[in-house]
Amino acid sequence: MGLARKILIAAENPAMVAHYAWSRAHAPSILSAYRRRARAAGLTRLEFILSFDCDTEADIAAAEDVHRRLADLGIVASYAVPGELLRQGATAYRRIAETGAEFLNHGDRHHMYLDPATARYESCFFYDEEPRSAVEADIVGGDRAVTDVIGRKPAGFRTPHFGTFQRESELRFLHSVLGRLGYAYSTSTTPGFGLCYGPVFGRYGLPEIPVSGRGSDPFTILDSWSCFARPDRVLGPDDYAREAIALAEALADGPGLINYYADPSHVAGQPMFFEAMAQLVRRAAPTTFGKIAAMIG
Repeated sequence: MGLARKILIAAENPAMVAHYAWSRAHAPSILSAYRRRARAAGLTRLEFILSFDCDTEADIAAAEDVHRRLADLGIVASYAVPGELLRQGATAYRRIAETGAEFLNHGDRHHMYLDPATARYESCFFYDEEPRSAVEADIVGGDRAVTDVIGRKPAGFRTPHFGTFQRESELRFLHSVLGRLGYAYSTSTTPGFGLCYGPVFGRYGLPEIPVSGRGSDPFTILDSWSCFARPDRVLGPDDYAREAIALAEALADGPGLINYYADPSHVAGQPMFFEAMAQLVRRAAPTTFGKIAAMIG
């Protein structure tokens, strides 16, 4: 996300700017305020959701094995898969769904492509660059894809490249479309929204469940790309585990919700990822988006 867009988002949401400054000045006190908001939302303990954004063909091949390993830890992950890839990987994803895993609407169109010049996946189809009619059509198409392939209508949604679709008008538009489709929740916002408004909040219409940040920097997303897959990465697998566990320990004294996501192809065959998950479930109770939305609904 470019600097100009960050400035626009900040200008529309000055409370977020204030909370960002607060987190830099005294992180423990902002987490205390977060716990109060968690309690007000109806949470009574620290809970943990793990979801996967399956944005490439490589995720189809990795997803089942990763899902089985997590199930052995007591985690039933949720899946956000673009419709075109959901249809392509229907056999694998249906088997995952049979275990009770939630499937979110993640739009219909591919939003990653394999660049033949670099042999690397690159991003495309950003909602903030598309007309609203195209965004709505993609959401409706994703809803149809999950219903057709998985056999049940999705209850929740995650925006492709969600960090780029964070302006107040964008989120209100998103929630209006999801409301018309009868959805129960969205999980399409970055960690700052959780620190500012709580782990589940209704500012835009439906319950919104922001993703979580790092233990050392709760405003910054902890993602698998940065720690496991990025060719020029600064962080590594040990950093991922340390940051995830540090956030759980910082929130251990009160209720809260840790909402992490990863890509299956990034973490398959990565022992430190599964060790981090094992450590998290010792500190936070595994749950799902649907259970959280139902609890507060």
